[in-house]
Amino acid sequence: MKKLALAFSALLLILSSCSSSDSSSSSTTDVLPKKTIETYSDGTITTLLTYNGNKIVKGVSSDDTSIVFTYTGDLITKIEYFEGTTLDQTDTYTYNSSNQLVTFLRITYLDDYGDRTTYVYNSDGTISFTDYSGDSNSQTMVDRNGKIFFENNELVKTEYYIESSSTLFNTLTYTYDTKNNPFKNVTGFDKIGYEEGYTQGVNKNILTILGTAFTSDDATYDYTYNSNNYPTNVLETFTFSGETTSTQYFYE
Repeated sequence: MKKLALAFSALLLILSSCSSSDSSSSSTTDVLPKKTIETYSDGTITTLLTYNGNKIVKGVSSDDTSIVFTYTGDLITKIEYFEGTTLDQTDTYTYNSSNQLVTFLRITYLDDYGDRTTYVYNSDGTISFTDYSGDSNSQTMVDRNGKIFFENNELVKTEYYIESSSTLFNTLTYTYDTKNNPFKNVTGFDKIGYEEGYTQGVNKNILTILGTAFTSDDATYDYTYNSNNYPTNVLETFTFSGETTSTQYFYE
């Protein structure tokens, strides 16, 4: 996990060639990633993941960072990011009575910074959102708003508008494979799969991300799969910089 704000997103990427550690499960609903190895230009990071049933409990990484998950029922309501024993960041999720995400709040303590996103569910199946920023106590400055579009329960397009206006300034489009996302069986991930920064697919795996305004958003993903059609290797390439990252997932 390269940086805590990106760490969870990196966990949601996808993995490396089949090995003896990638044992097949008799039931694909029991398949859970237990270890990831991320390879960057400056080294590798190994993360061990633990579960309580299908609920993820913690991710502990070789760079002395960790992530701790809190559930309320079957919903992920808090994710805490630690550097050593120091709490660096907390993400909090609030849901409505239909178990739909309505508020996401991220607090980074060192910078005393907070950003908050609210979600509104539209009758046509899209989701409108508004991003706010501020400090750890209050987030009232509107940064932008937008709309999220879905096909087959996967996010396929996000439109971004300037502040509180309807002026479109960027669109991200996503394409997917037809295989299994490594985290599809983890309880609660389907409820936060479109939360910005963690967008890596819910049931399937992203193949391409394309932005209309910023080429730095563009990325492609190449996968290797095991016999259960779960990724064991992903090579992520950022179009603008040419930087590549590989992530291996190991299942038990």
